[in-house]
Order: sequence, then structure tokens, then C-alpha cells
Amino acid sequence: SLLAATQARVEAGDDLVVWSEVAVGVNSLQEEAAFISDVQTMLGKAMGSALVGVTYYINTTSKSENFNIFSLFWPNGTLAWKYAKTHLVPVAESSRTPGPGVLPILDTKKFGRISGAICFDMEFPDLILQAGQAKVDFFVQPAATWGPMGPWAVRLESWRPVENGFGLFRCASRGISGAVGPNHQTYYHRLSDHNEVFTVQVPRFYHKPTVYAAGGYLFGPACVVMAVVLLAMVVFGSGDQCK
Repeated sequence: SLLAATQARVEAGDDLVVWSEVAVGVNSLQEEAAFISDVQTMLGKAMGSALVGVTYYINTTSKSENFNIFSLFWPNGTLAWKYAKTHLVPVAESSRTPGPGVLPILDTKKFGRISGAICFDMEFPDLILQAGQAKVDFFVQPAATWGPMGPWAVRLESWRPVENGFGLFRCASRGISGAVGPNHQTYYHRLSDHNEVFTVQVPRFYHKPTVYAAGGYLFGPACVVMAVVLLAMVVFGSGDQCK
């Protein structure tokens, strides 16, 4: 089971164990509570030092209770964050409710300041900008991408670390997993299936201040405004004309 495999990695001395997106599902809030209890019990038995990120979807009869969740636990089993996916995939996730759009931020000894989001969230720079402005060092992304979507998504999302100055670890099922640094360095890149366990070694990332996080995200809109102003000057200007 996933819990048994997770316990094995914690006991092996890993610093971080992360599941890919929607690794398991629960059909009620009671099942969710039982699942969280099982994770905490497992961590109590493992007695390791790893942060553990688990993912699941809630599928009840009420859409308002249905979320795509990424929860992170301290080594002792205490819940560090519970994040609900903000940007749901159209059609495929129509039965779910989006989260509030606030990224989790957590200070740790091993990884510095960390944050996380789920799969499709990474394609929205305005959301991930929160991490850059919070000076996050390390960002964790559970994902599930398949077919030609996988490489395309990885190429697009690999620019979020550059824009915001953090290191990124992406754990994907049926897609590409990898690690990218704030200078667009690729530390890891592999095609991963939905039922395998793999380990990765990455350097300790440190936040790198970027122009984008400090306000550079306004460059695009500013260019549009300037283009409109220049066009207006050309069309309505009263400069000298040849006679």
C-alpha cells in the first residue's frame, strides 16, 4: 500500500516523501478523517525525520465538500498544511470545488521556507507569485499528467522557479517528474508511472531575489498600456505634417 511504501522511505532516512496528485480517494469527510489518522499513526510508528506530503481527492455527494488535496505532515505526524487545488482542470474536475487560492508557506530546518501547489496550479503565474513574494526556497508540486501533456506542462512550469527564485520538485504520475533550480538548472528529469517509488537527491535551494517577484510581473501589462498610448499618439497626435 502507499502508506506502507511511505513508511519504508521514512524509515530509510529520506528527508521528504511526496505522493503524486490524487494518489487516493475518500468518499466522505469521515473517511478523510480516518485516512489522516492512518497517516499520523504510520508516522508515529516510523519515527523518522521526513516531511511527508500526501494527496487525495474528496468525492462526496455534495460538490461543496469535494476538493483535490495536498496535505503535508511534520515528522511527528502533526499536520503542517492542508492545501486545496486552486485551478481545477476544466471538464475533468468539474465535480470538484476550487480552493481559496492561498499558497501554504512553511519554515523548515532542512529545506528553508517551502511552499506547494498541485499540477495545473503551476500554469498560473499570478498564483505562484505568492511564493516568490514570500521568498520561498523550495516548492513542492504533486502532479498527474499523461501523454503529450506531460512534456509540454513540464517545459511551461519549469519557468516558475526562474520567475520566483525557488527550487522546484515535481512528483508526477503517468508523466514527467523532476527537479529544477532557480537558474533553470535541471537536476532531475524522468518519466514516472503511477505505481512506482523513486528517490531523488537535490541540493539545498536558497531563495534568489528576482525582478519578476519584486514587480516585474507588471512588465507585460505596462507594455500593453504603452502600446495603446503610442498608438493614440500616432492616430490623434497633432505633430507637423508635410504640405
